Amino acid sequence: MAPSANWSVVLVLFSLTLVVMLESAQSTTPPAGCSCTAAGTASYTMTFTASWTSPAPPSSFPHWSSPIGTTHSPCYTMWERGGIATNGIEQMAEVGFTGGLSNEFTAAGSQTLSTVSTNGGISSASGTVTTRSFTADKYHPLVSVTSMIAPSPDWFVGANSLNLCDGDQWRTSVTHNLNLYDAGTDSGLTWTSPNADIATHQPILRLEKDSPRATVFSSYTGVGFGTFVFTRQSIDVSNSGSNPMCAMCPAPTTTPTTTPTPTPTTTPP
Repeated sequence: MAPSANWSVVLVLFSLTLVVMLESAQSTTPPAGCSCTAAGTASYTMTFTASWTSPAPPSSFPHWSSPIGTTHSPCYTMWERGGIATNGIEQMAEVGFTGGLSNEFTAAGSQTLSTVSTNGGISSASGTVTTRSFTADKYHPLVSVTSMIAPSPDWFVGANSLNLCDGDQWRTSVTHNLNLYDAGTDSGLTWTSPNADIATHQPILRLEKDSPRATVFSSYTGVGFGTFVFTRQSIDVSNSGSNPMCAMCPAPTTTPTTTPTPTPTTTPP
């Protein structure tokens, strides 16, 4: 083999090794939720302010379902853009039923902490509703929430894994601007499309102007659909929660204990 060919092989191997090293480093970086060291258990409420103006709401009773969500560890995902909807997300997005998601929160065991819920939804295109108080701790600093827009095939607004913690502090307030998402469980294209379930669920997609999954979005102006505002109410410093041992977070470091060497005793002669 010619010398130049040898160098080409070396460069290729070096490049491949570098790519593998970079990917490995990225894959071992823990999620943001793992870095919370804030003391105590923080209590929050969430205010959902809906503002549905574009595309224009239908005349047939536009409204929003009761918001539903949970605080959780980085090891739990309620929903995410590009992911596949769970049965609970499908039920929420298609008919506004929240019981399925509540069951999923329970099934997640120690990875979820406190449910985000209200006494009802918003009975018009625009309006406001505030949740009951819920809690977060350093092991469950993330919050995910959704609400169905209706009428619609399977569309919803939501927040995915917002971090209520900032290092060693609990955030006073967090505002999340809302976009609309297609759950990928029904093939309807307009607000009032008849039920048309998809046997194999499609990835969750954000609906934007001229979206292939929503013909009514040809007139979308991009103004958004409102906000979720999370407001801290109090901090209970006497309770810092229980570690669910999330596999995505580094194991807690502990100082090894050592047994002191006993002082030898001597018997006088």
